[in-house]
Amino acid sequence: MTTRPQSRAGVRSSLNFYKTLQSSIDQAYEDRLRNVIDEALFVRKSGTWRSEMHDIEIELEGLREATKSYHEEGLKLLELAQVAHAKYLASNPEKQAKILKCVGSNFVFDGATISATYRKPFDVLAERPSSENWLPGWD
Repeated sequence: MTTRPQSRAGVRSSLNFYKTLQSSIDQAYEDRLRNVIDEALFVRKSGTWRSEMHDIEIELEGLREATKSYHEEGLKLLELAQVAHAKYLASNPEKQAKILKCVGSNFVFDGATISATYRKPFDVLAERPSSENWLPGWD
């Protein structure tokens, strides 16, 4: 099972394949009713197709759960980012050091400011675009 969301095209492809399998079962059922295929072939093929459909259902449910989890984690991260500065300022020096080690590494102090290499996912927040070009193309 995948641990990150599949592309929309991949999901669409899985859904299309699911529909194709369902159509195959429907057609085989029609063929069985008209005695074009025997019961053993129908049972074998429809069982295989249903199994494949079940695998797709499990995959899609896993993707739904992963997407939900990513959204929840993203919200928690944004909520943390909103209060992090205040929590940092209210903490004792040991707690501040622990927060800094969690957020970044390779701290450099130039006599006036501290710069750092941020750890994921804080690097995304730290490298936000400037307000002048935050949404290109929307002038």
